[in-house]
Amino acid sequence: MSKVNKSIRDQYNKYPYPEPVKDMEEYLKVTNYESCPTLNSNLLWPTTGYPEKPFNILCAGCGSSEAVGLAMKNPLANVIGIDISNSSLSHSKSLKKKHKLANLTLKKLDLHQVESLGQKFDLIVSSGVLHHLPDPKTGFQALRKVLADDGSFTCMLYGKYGRVGVYMFQELAKLLDLKQDDDSVSVLKEMCATVPALHPVKLVTDAFHDSKYDAGLVDLFLNPQDTAFSVKDIMQMADDTDFVFHTWLDNYLYYPQSLPVAQTQLFNKISALPAQQQWEFMEKFTCAIPRHSFILTHPDRDPEDYVVDFNENTIDKYIPVWAPSTLVTSPLNMEPFGQVNYRRKKYDFAANEYGAKLLGYMNGNNTAQKCIELARKALGNKELDFFPVFDYMYRAGHVQMLIKK
Repeated sequence: MSKVNKSIRDQYNKYPYPEPVKDMEEYLKVTNYESCPTLNSNLLWPTTGYPEKPFNILCAGCGSSEAVGLAMKNPLANVIGIDISNSSLSHSKSLKKKHKLANLTLKKLDLHQVESLGQKFDLIVSSGVLHHLPDPKTGFQALRKVLADDGSFTCMLYGKYGRVGVYMFQELAKLLDLKQDDDSVSVLKEMCATVPALHPVKLVTDAFHDSKYDAGLVDLFLNPQDTAFSVKDIMQMADDTDFVFHTWLDNYLYYPQSLPVAQTQLFNKISALPAQQQWEFMEKFTCAIPRHSFILTHPDRDPEDYVVDFNENTIDKYIPVWAPSTLVTSPLNMEPFGQVNYRRKKYDFAANEYGAKLLGYMNGNNTAQKCIELARKALGNKELDFFPVFDYMYRAGHVQMLIKK
């Protein structure tokens, strides 16, 4: 084990991360693991849906509770959680015992040694781990070796531009010679409490719980190894380690549909770019992506099983469905001019009477083309152009596309 890896191990032994959960049943009532396949089944398996038979999940860097949550939410899955922190594994083991999880195995193991498990995995989950390795590429390569030929890898990495303020604070911590101890944590708490409102660190400290407890503060500002990634870095890493980029877990911040500039000259210029260049533009323009969450897949997986190429010529191939957690916040008859308001996560959006009529025909069976035909018939106008509605909803992440079998 390298000197840096030992420092990481020692940190997580002293400061178990994430904050240990005492009762997973209660925790899961109010929290969804972003990496959980029950939440992302439309993205992971847009053709077949969530598996109906046992499958294997590896949680690489499971921390104090993530593998436990995956095992509880996916009772059909055989889950293996690995970590190098004794403290984190000890807490996970106590939760496993408390919740009687026969489908969970926990092991102390460096992820570089994951081949020693002697099996392939249908899904690999690694959230906030690889960016703490001295050479993240070696971690990607190790995980690639144990991914099943039709498997997927859900990953979260720190975002280079959205964490600018964090790296400023890390430099400040070095100037003050802060260590991983209680006195230094107290100083960090004072810094967070008194930092000017316009400081870019607020993007992270206001949005995430990490700044609210000791282990989170240590992980944010005193971690001995922290490599952030841009969109271009992620695409290059996927190419270099023989993965195929599949999709973001949430499109919203990566497309111009999230900007209040729809159908303006700027919007049209951004939209005309190839997809990756749109993503690169958006992360630098908004500086609002402190974490990248995405899915990679095995190069031998059949593209017909997972690639969504939604455009005006393919509307008969895809079945639109609401993304998880999308809610109607005001029904049709409560808003002027027939507008319907929706909310997904922290994002509010609306559809006018025509758009709401179209979206109302999404039932998990109708293709996008069928929804358009039904909406045109109901509104008595065969010429209505409904494709932009679905295109907007899909690019913004509010609607996901299943592949018609």
